[in-house]
Amino acid sequence: MNIYSIKESSLHETSGISVNIYISGCNQGNGYCSGCHSDHTWDCDAGEPLTVEDIIEKLKEIPSYKFDHICILGGEPLDQPVESIVELLRALRGAFNKPLWLYTHFELEEVAQSILDELDYIKTGEFILGIEHAEEQYGVFLVGKNQVIHKLK
Repeated sequence: MNIYSIKESSLHETSGISVNIYISGCNQGNGYCSGCHSDHTWDCDAGEPLTVEDIIEKLKEIPSYKFDHICILGGEPLDQPVESIVELLRALRGAFNKPLWLYTHFELEEVAQSILDELDYIKTGEFILGIEHAEEQYGVFLVGKNQVIHKLK
């Protein structure tokens, strides 16, 4: 899969300090979420093709005391094959033992159970411009009224 970027020390996506892995690609076509904060990640060819092992090695370069959580975002991470996401999540858990978060525009019932089984938190729901509001859930301020953070573990 192509990784657009790995961002260290973010304070916005989880309830603590997170490392964010931005997976390239969003298959929404003409239905991209208007007002998306990461439209630069929509192109499936953007970023760098990395294996799961490559991703783990890049994260190991960051001292683990510098982050409390790992967050997978995009683009749309769930446009990747389910097996690829499960493999990544299992490898991250095994290497770091940190809470795992994933952001998706899909609804909870549309997410494969094998992915949900590997996550601690998942943010679901498409960003819809015009129904914004600030609401805190699990230490994160959501900007879309239809978006929800689900605690899975």
